[in-house]
Amino acid sequence: MAYAFAAQGIALISSFLMTLVVPKVLGVLEYAYWQLFIFYAGYVAVLLFGIGDGVYLRLGGRHYEELDKGALKAEMGIVFGMQVSIALALLLAIYIFNFNSNFRTVLLLLLLYSVFQNLYGFISPIFQAVNLTRLYSIGIAINKIAFLLILLVFLLSEGSGYEPLAVGYIAGMGASLLYCLACGRDILFAKSGSWVEAFKITLDDLRTGAQVMAAYYASSLIVGVARQIIVMRWGLEAFGQMSFAFSMVSFVLAFIAQFSLVLFPVLRRLDVGSINSRYRQLRDTLFVLASLSYLCYLPGCTLLGMWLPQYADSFHYLGLLMPLLVFDGKMNILCSTYLKVYGDTRQLMGFNVLALVVSALFSCVGALVLDSVDFVVCGLVLAILLRSIASELYLAKRRLSFPCYRLLVCECAMALSFMIAVFFGGFWTEIVPLAGYALSIALNRGVFQSTKALLLHKKDAQMPGR
Repeated sequence: MAYAFAAQGIALISSFLMTLVVPKVLGVLEYAYWQLFIFYAGYVAVLLFGIGDGVYLRLGGRHYEELDKGALKAEMGIVFGMQVSIALALLLAIYIFNFNSNFRTVLLLLLLYSVFQNLYGFISPIFQAVNLTRLYSIGIAINKIAFLLILLVFLLSEGSGYEPLAVGYIAGMGASLLYCLACGRDILFAKSGSWVEAFKITLDDLRTGAQVMAAYYASSLIVGVARQIIVMRWGLEAFGQMSFAFSMVSFVLAFIAQFSLVLFPVLRRLDVGSINSRYRQLRDTLFVLASLSYLCYLPGCTLLGMWLPQYADSFHYLGLLMPLLVFDGKMNILCSTYLKVYGDTRQLMGFNVLALVVSALFSCVGALVLDSVDFVVCGLVLAILLRSIASELYLAKRRLSFPCYRLLVCECAMALSFMIAVFFGGFWTEIVPLAGYALSIALNRGVFQSTKALLLHKKDAQMPGR
């Protein structure tokens, strides 16, 4: 556990530097190319087709000593050959199509990264599956430390191009891969098993893992499809400005996500009654605390404007994205966690697909009909909002018998009023959320008691009626 927290802490430091310091050093266009590389790097694991997830599901619960290392070596050879073949085919395509030199450089760097990432994505789940989580966490830490060191050298030397950062990102993944290969050296040096059997096992892993991969990317593409349409329709500078705003929100959401990692195993140990009461306390606490994020927008933009004046256009998009802190944060901490605890993964997949369809529809209309980035961003927010509402209503009705309508209406009203205030700008972005928050708390005064009970660990606190 200590290794896992250390790895996450290093990742947060790295994210902080990438979010607030890198934009200061890079120009707007260079930063846009860097964001494009990071954006696409998040999707190269698609080229593994879920095989790593299939390995994890197949080997889960076994001991490392029991594994057929010869069969794993043969399967690794198949995966390596597949990744190199895909990379070579894409390399040929890159030179056939007439991309500009900067975009071609991004794609070439991504090809190299994809080979490292997907080999790592095959071997690291083996350690997870056999409960060698310490090795898995150390691998993540090595990745982040290597990149962080290169990032610090880049910042101290006042670098100006995105390419050294991308190379550092690849080097971090390469270092992590080398560590995992060293830990699994008895797999590397084992006698290869039957290639025919290995091919059959690989297909089985692909079939089972592809479902897990699809569920993950259905969630990821809710945002990804909007960002891709922005870069295709409005170009890199608009993408860079929007990506800066999104990186600010993502940094906070990444911090919030750490709580869900801790919450899930805790909830699995509780009985049904305790799980239900904890949900009420957590829901009320999120209502009280998350909505305060709207009040941070104006002072936050003032400070960011002093530090990064060249990204002033991003502050408008940041305002439109602020409801994600409430609804996506609630989804990560509460709804997704409880759906997993109750085993409702199919419903979770359905909610993700619903949100993806809404995001894609609004993105296409915004790009092809209205020519409006704002419409695309608002559609993205609506998709996340609908996913959160659908998940919460499902839990409230099917699992918890929890009255949630008043809190949901208040949260939606605050989000809508704040987004309208963003279009007016100025002090409206502080006055409107302040008035909305005060009114919401006045209408739901009982939430303070359960919030206080949770923060003070009073498990038997009485829950007020709504």
